[in-house]
Amino acid sequence: MGRAGSTQPARGWMRIDSAAARRAVWGLSAYSTLRQVADVCQMLAINWYLAASTGSAGMLGLAWVVSRLPWTVLPLAGFLADRVPRRRVILLGDLAVAVLGVVAVLVRPGRTAVLIVLAVYALGYAAVRPATKGLPRELAGTSVDAARVSGLMTSLEYAAIFAAQLAVARWLLPRGPAWGLGAMVVTLALGAVILRRTVPAGPPPAAPTRFGMRAVAAMLWSPELRGPLALTVTCGGCAFVLLPLAPLLARGGPAHYGILMAGYSLGAAAGSALARRTDGWRSGTRGAALAWVVAAPALAAAPRVHSVVAILACYVVVGAAAGFADAGNAARVAAHVPLSAQSQAMALGSLVWRLPGVLAGGIVAVAAPLQPASLCPVLAGVLAAVAVGGVLVPAGAPRVPAGPPVG
Repeated sequence: MGRAGSTQPARGWMRIDSAAARRAVWGLSAYSTLRQVADVCQMLAINWYLAASTGSAGMLGLAWVVSRLPWTVLPLAGFLADRVPRRRVILLGDLAVAVLGVVAVLVRPGRTAVLIVLAVYALGYAAVRPATKGLPRELAGTSVDAARVSGLMTSLEYAAIFAAQLAVARWLLPRGPAWGLGAMVVTLALGAVILRRTVPAGPPPAAPTRFGMRAVAAMLWSPELRGPLALTVTCGGCAFVLLPLAPLLARGGPAHYGILMAGYSLGAAAGSALARRTDGWRSGTRGAALAWVVAAPALAAAPRVHSVVAILACYVVVGAAAGFADAGNAARVAAHVPLSAQSQAMALGSLVWRLPGVLAGGIVAVAAPLQPASLCPVLAGVLAAVAVGGVLVPAGAPRVPAGPPVG
């Protein structure tokens, strides 16, 4: 049952009339949510360990680069996920990451080994993400339903990230990084059980034998997608400069660090929910780009006035722009790209989203001697100018077309 669905009129927010298909959709949503919680556990544990042991913005920037460079394998991972049963790809990739987590907990590595663990973890996560993103079109009945399932997954993910960041920072980080990595392993195991019990293995999706990356890239450059993807680069670059600095801007210890990151996720959850409700980008595109213009002055002033509220507000606003861009892109790819190329298209879209993080981490690493209080105003001015350019990005088509039924 890889492509169950129905062409009956819409009932509620989705046309999935098959009970097995609805169960698979909610199972996939639960898995993707838990997968994000696992990512939060490892990210907070490692970042706080590096911040506490080094106090260096340069080290945090380097860690951010190390955690983003492995995502360059996304095109290959997307190609694989379109030719092998997607559930199998996910389960094998998560098994490898869980084994890595167990080893890291037992060995208790130093700083260099931590960066290696971070890189290998990112490689494993990048291997499974395109398969996870490609499954909604395989499970849903129509392209519109696939877009809505994809938006639902993104909204649930951001909400779970918000809750997990508060909980992990409050109860696990004070106990040491091993607790966060242990929680990651447990969460991965739970997600794998849910995925295996609710989502059928399904046959490999029908796909051409050739690589097809040029064709997928052409789809992403279509009028419906290229504007939103260009905006993603803008929002991603802005957001990813803030995130590596969070441990150093948190003056109240790990709990405050969790609050800052949770504020970003809360804004992202709201932005992704808005994108899911509107299905369109005509007005939201400009709004997402302008969000950074609003946040930049507050970020510039916050370190000088030592205002925790102002810094938190920056994270919420920039998170909202990031969430709107992420959920909107996922929904548009699900609706406009054929089933046989879903994972490849999602992989390229994710790569576009993450590559600005490499640049942002590099900026933080190189400018580390400035200290956060001096670095924030400089970055705020530069990125505000970039975001103004994002206002001019074409919005693309205002609606997601219904398309033919799948299966």
